[in-house]
Amino acid sequence: MRISKQTIEELAGKGIEVKYYPTGLAGMREDTYKKRIDYILSFKEGQSLYWHEHYINAQTSIEEIQEYARDYVDRHLFMDTADEHFDYHESHRWYDAQTLYIFYDGKTIVKKENQKSKEITADYVLRLVEKNERAYAGYYGQFALNMQKLLQEAGLAQTYSIYPTTYGIGVWVLYNFSMREDCKQVTNILDSKGVVYENEYSEAGWVYRYKVSKKAENLAKLEAA
Repeated sequence: MRISKQTIEELAGKGIEVKYYPTGLAGMREDTYKKRIDYILSFKEGQSLYWHEHYINAQTSIEEIQEYARDYVDRHLFMDTADEHFDYHESHRWYDAQTLYIFYDGKTIVKKENQKSKEITADYVLRLVEKNERAYAGYYGQFALNMQKLLQEAGLAQTYSIYPTTYGIGVWVLYNFSMREDCKQVTNILDSKGVVYENEYSEAGWVYRYKVSKKAENLAKLEAA
């Protein structure tokens, strides 16, 4: 799915913070690298590209074309080492993602999409927020709010990889380099409260779930937390 910088800024003005999780730095680098090589090799006779004070084309040595592709990737992608996530270069208008994290009013929405061509608009996100608000009004919504409270107390309320759900707490697995530490933190939170839970992976294996028991005595532990 695709979301524009303008959309992210528009939502921020409404008090809604949108972060996104892309397909992974290594995968993005490799994909971009291959596309740039194919791009040069596809040049027809007479076509060329100016690079490092000279021109390269389909007849240029493969070693030089590969060097150009590596340089292109380094100039157009950068790594945010603070949280091991990355964005396109700031001049890029679009952000391509497989997961959106939507934060508002102390709540979190995690939206997963696999359609690369789908544009995420501000109206779409606002509808998600409205739908989420209706869900929070029910029993399972209150349960998720209790999960959110536990994460807030531990300073984990706004992370890419840990989020509250109506079954308990989910830990994102795919391209999550801190998965083990994330799971350790969630385990410590629940164990310190004496909360009863069980673990499982999602069907696709992208999320490691902490399914919290909804028995009355267990829920009482959450409300007392």
